[in-house]
Amino acid sequence: MRVECKKDFLLKALDLTTRVASRSHTLPILQCVRIEASPDGGLEIRATNLEIGTIVRGVAKVETPGIVAVPA
Repeated sequence: MRVECKKDFLLKALDLTTRVASRSHTLPILQCVRIEASPDGGLEIRATNLEIGTIVRGVAKVETPGIVAVPA
């Protein structure tokens, strides 16, 4: 995955989504933030703790689309 986006958007989106990410040790994937870059130039960042979830969408220059889960 290769993406270019504005730094301000990325910082605000990660700030919002990491607040929702769980600190659960029973399901380690809940400690991650999912970032998806689609071929149409969309960037989606999401997180959940199984009670609430958040999705932040924005525009980015996507060279190679993909999905990745990174630790919050």
